[in-house]
Amino acid sequence: MAVAISDRRTPSVRKQRFRRIVDWIGRNLLIVLLIAGSVGVLVAIFMISLCSQYYQVFLAHGVLLGISMGFVTWPPMAVVSRNLPHHRGLALGVVTGGSSVGGIVWSIMIEQLLNKRNFGFPWTVRVVGFTMLPLLVFACSTITEPPKQLETQPRPGLEPTAESSPASPSLKPKDASRLLIRSPVFISLCVGFGLAFLGLFSPFFYIPSYAASHGASAQTSFYMISIMNAATLFGRVIPGAVADRVGHYNVMVFLLLFSGIISFCWTAVHTLAGLVIWSIAYGFSSGVGLPTATLSAPTSRRFISANRHKFEGCSKFAARLRRENCDSTGSR
Repeated sequence: MAVAISDRRTPSVRKQRFRRIVDWIGRNLLIVLLIAGSVGVLVAIFMISLCSQYYQVFLAHGVLLGISMGFVTWPPMAVVSRNLPHHRGLALGVVTGGSSVGGIVWSIMIEQLLNKRNFGFPWTVRVVGFTMLPLLVFACSTITEPPKQLETQPRPGLEPTAESSPASPSLKPKDASRLLIRSPVFISLCVGFGLAFLGLFSPFFYIPSYAASHGASAQTSFYMISIMNAATLFGRVIPGAVADRVGHYNVMVFLLLFSGIISFCWTAVHTLAGLVIWSIAYGFSSGVGLPTATLSAPTSRRFISANRHKFEGCSKFAARLRRENCDSTGSR
């Protein structure tokens, strides 16, 4: 009889445990995504070191690493945005500044391992993976969800509260998304950044070849990317702090305009010293990390992480068009 009662209760106990697990995942979805993305990144990196055919590189690097990097990138930005709503520009500037540091460290590290230390491609990639491991563990162990009262607390004068607005805190996510994609402000934001991203990052891909064509050595040409990435670090943190005071849109428009002006000066630079100065100026202006922060205006901060993919889709589509255009025109 005891066995029968035990067998009868076991499915109920399992169901309760499963329900608790599902509830925990629902409450901590961003953390779960970050952990899953971290595991995927490490698996992809180590698989790349074993690849010997094109389809293997496509699956490991193009598919697995691409999806996993999305999981690793956006949960921390969403958490930071909601934990520091009144200092979102500075906070996101610091977070995105990490990619600038990575652009400096990874490029120099890989160049040294491949060309100076003769590690070979497989072990160079494995060293990259082992370096990522403690950093990802630290990120997964420190990410936390914001308190509900902080997440929903409005900032006076910045977010409209009308029920018909996608920034209304009382709207459900589906209703807010439906209103958001019909919002002229959000549509203009996506179109504007899509057009800006058509050429914003092209110099990062072509500055080494441009430096080499003007007499710079191969090593100097390579380090031009590190110089630009170092400048983007300051271009993300400093404007972010200023934007929290004078407005995210104001700073973003100014820096995008400044980037456009500097880009027109690129072909007028013919000396190494001038190219270094140009790289610093363009890296600073193009490195502003405010696109995500500007989403606080047309949408409630509760839905920033949910609606960011709509905004990012426009920029990624523009980046794809930019790549096709650059490949078809070459160095012209």
